[in-house]
Amino acid sequence: PKQTIKGALDAVAADYAVIQVTSWTNAYSGTGNTNLFHNFGYKALIQSDNQSNVVVNCNGNGRGAFFDNASNGWAQVLKGLTFSNAHHGIWMQAPGQVLNCRIVKCDARPAVSIDSGNGGGIRIFQGASNAVIRGCDLRGNRAYNGAGIDCISYVAARIEDCVIENNEAEDAGGGIYCGDYSVPRITNCVIQSNLAGGYGGGLCAWTGSHPTNSACVYAYNGAPFGGGVYAVSGAGLAFIGGTLFGNEGTANGGAIYSAGPLDLQGVLLKDNLTAGAGGGVYGIYGIGTFANCVFLRNTAESGGALYGGDNADWTILNSAVADNTAAGPGGGVYFGGDTLTLKNGIIWNNATNQMNLYGVVSVTFCNVEGGYEGIGNIDADPGLFSDGHIFPWSPNRDAGTSGGAPALDRDGEPRPSDDGYDMGADESVDSDEDNLPDWWELAHFGALAQTAEGDADGDLLGNISELQAESDPAQRSLLALTMDRASLSVRWPKYGTPAFYRYNLFGQTGSGSNLIAGPIQFGDWATTNLTLTGNLSPGSAYLLLVQGYNGSSNFIDEKSFSWNHASDGMIGSQLALEYQGWTAYTGSTPHVFQSRSFTVTNNANWDRYYLTGRPDRAGPWRLEANERLDFWLWDGSQWTNQTTVLTGSGSFLSLLDL
Repeated sequence: PKQTIKGALDAVAADYAVIQVTSWTNAYSGTGNTNLFHNFGYKALIQSDNQSNVVVNCNGNGRGAFFDNASNGWAQVLKGLTFSNAHHGIWMQAPGQVLNCRIVKCDARPAVSIDSGNGGGIRIFQGASNAVIRGCDLRGNRAYNGAGIDCISYVAARIEDCVIENNEAEDAGGGIYCGDYSVPRITNCVIQSNLAGGYGGGLCAWTGSHPTNSACVYAYNGAPFGGGVYAVSGAGLAFIGGTLFGNEGTANGGAIYSAGPLDLQGVLLKDNLTAGAGGGVYGIYGIGTFANCVFLRNTAESGGALYGGDNADWTILNSAVADNTAAGPGGGVYFGGDTLTLKNGIIWNNATNQMNLYGVVSVTFCNVEGGYEGIGNIDADPGLFSDGHIFPWSPNRDAGTSGGAPALDRDGEPRPSDDGYDMGADESVDSDEDNLPDWWELAHFGALAQTAEGDADGDLLGNISELQAESDPAQRSLLALTMDRASLSVRWPKYGTPAFYRYNLFGQTGSGSNLIAGPIQFGDWATTNLTLTGNLSPGSAYLLLVQGYNGSSNFIDEKSFSWNHASDGMIGSQLALEYQGWTAYTGSTPHVFQSRSFTVTNNANWDRYYLTGRPDRAGPWRLEANERLDFWLWDGSQWTNQTTVLTGSGSFLSLLDL
């Protein structure tokens, strides 16, 4: 065995060597363990036996690996190593493969003689055009441009199955930067919580570049222009499937800013936010094609979901635009470009209005709230799921046209399904004719084996009721019946091992006290009438905390449920509420069995803190100035030892903070 990785490389005398790097209590560091593959002339694989323990620590200098021998093609391979604290994690002047590696906390700033300060995690040159980056984790890297990955120019790299998170660029491309005429293929990647000081928190595409994204997630990225993605100077963008959510721009383009060709096929854009125009998409100077897309709960000053500006030519087919908000014009769509064709669409429940359209405009076979003049247009509640699918009884079914309709819908199901083409991104397909959409059965059960009357989880809610409530048919639900404003009737299916449970109901009272007067204790599947200390308040949110105890009255665990009491019209209605996550306590240490399992406490609204799920609000996940994150301990009878972990300042909140 060699003492250093480069020592093992120096001993190689023929192609196809395999260098096994074993786990070590300390990181591999120093000149003998950096710039791997630099001036190395053989085909070889460097791999580790344990990614988490094999760390190449560059101590703030140089590069972790350096591919510079073009004659070896893709036959120089890194697999399963962690590179940290480098000026560049990996430097690729020649093709190579980087597989299942972690590149963390590398900082290309300040610029030194060897580079321009770009590409903290991985920097790819034209000579390495066809590099392969697969299964890698890039986190906490910094640079001027391309903090996670920098594709300098004319790069056609394949970036697959990667997580690119919490990287920060001073100017452009917090996650990925695509330089002039680069055409990387980005597939099945999660690009989240990255920041850029100027352009493209998740991805920035520059002059003539054209990245193609397939089945990718861009989430909670932020930048002034293009919080999620930015493209300019003729750069094009293509998205095939995938989701963009929770991204934020402070100027224009919450999710996407595009000043060139834009092609979105089967993409979900939700909960994106910008202080300027285009909460979902801001587009100018280019042809835009949108098909099978869904825009939900995006927010902007104008063009809540979509803003088409100067010289834009857009075609929007079989897409849904719902529940978006603009303070100014175009709650759903604002278009002030050249030509717009909108066909087979759903435009519904946007505020403050549905659309403001100028230029040469054609709107046909669309369901527009309030109506819109055009052939085949209707005005009827579309019956949308919260994710943009349509319920089986939706008036959008068979109301569209074949002209321009994509052959497949957002789920890959064929059009048409019945007598005609459906409006929106979802073609309602029910192959077994049981009133349960195929996509719903496959998502929850993996097969078309259920019936509408069936009750797979045994919670007394049939599948058709779970469908209507959008609750999980494979997970028992809490069934709550609002009898009147001063009482609830609850039927509860037993979970786990607790011998009995207790109710706690909290809301926007400011008192922090339990709103249930009694009884508060109940057993398995007991129907209990709960008397409240006051009336349920219309427009308020409530959280029901269900605590489990063993036979000795010792606290074991809890579940929490929340709902909005929208109005007194809910009195007498039945709610199916899904739990938001278990917490358990061992000794004095809280353990949370759900990723990202905490809830922000807003001092102005909620009374107290709960370990539950993500805050129920649109926009990026962050702590505002009037919020804090606390931990509490349960001693068997009361909550004690409150500890403030983080206090809000409007900054983004990431798992690294925890």
